[in-house]
Amino acid sequence: MPAEAMPFYNVSAKNTRRALRIQSLMLHTGNFGHNRDESYRRSASKLIVKIRVFFHRFGEFIRLFTIFPSNTPKFFVTYVIDRVKGD
Repeated sequence: MPAEAMPFYNVSAKNTRRALRIQSLMLHTGNFGHNRDESYRRSASKLIVKIRVFFHRFGEFIRLFTIFPSNTPKFFVTYVIDRVKGD
């Protein structure tokens, strides 16, 4: 689609870098995370699995923070609270 047809479309270096980061993240994780490596979930101890999952998710939040710095902390807090309530 041509840029002229897109409302609020802004071609800038900042937006281009952000778009490339989003594309890289999407290609790495896949559609709703289907490409994620979750082989670490087969560990014997439930506690070890929970610690590993936390650090994997924390790494994802750090990558998201570079793209969406104002929204990621709110999402992280909500994610942690929901996980604590769910157990």
